[in-house]
Amino acid sequence: MNYIYTVVDENDADYLTRLVPIEDEDIAKIKEIAKNIDNVYHNWPTDRPDEFKALYDGKLTEDDIELLEEYLPSSLEGVHTIMQISIFDIASEDKIISDVKFRR
Repeated sequence: MNYIYTVVDENDADYLTRLVPIEDEDIAKIKEIAKNIDNVYHNWPTDRPDEFKALYDGKLTEDDIELLEEYLPSSLEGVHTIMQISIFDIASEDKIISDVKFRR
C-alpha cells in the first residue's frame, strides 16, 4: 500500500505532519502538481489568499489544489510552506498500539 507523508510549516517553524494512504492514480498527479509549486521556497500561502492566487493562477487548477489539500495537514491558521512530500510503498504494517480507548 502507498502512503503520502507531508510536512508543512504553519507559522515560523510550527510544523504539522500527516501520513495517510494515497490512491495509486493520485501519485502521478501529486508529482505533477509538485513540479508547479514555487520551487525556491515551496510557498503554499493559504494564510494569504491574494499571494496564493498570484503564485498559482494559471499554474494549478482548482482540482490540482483540492487534490493536494486532501493530503496536506490542515490548519486553522493556514499553511505558508510545504516542507516535504514523500511517497512510501509499505508492504506490511505491524500495529503496536491501536484502537486506544479514552477514559472519561
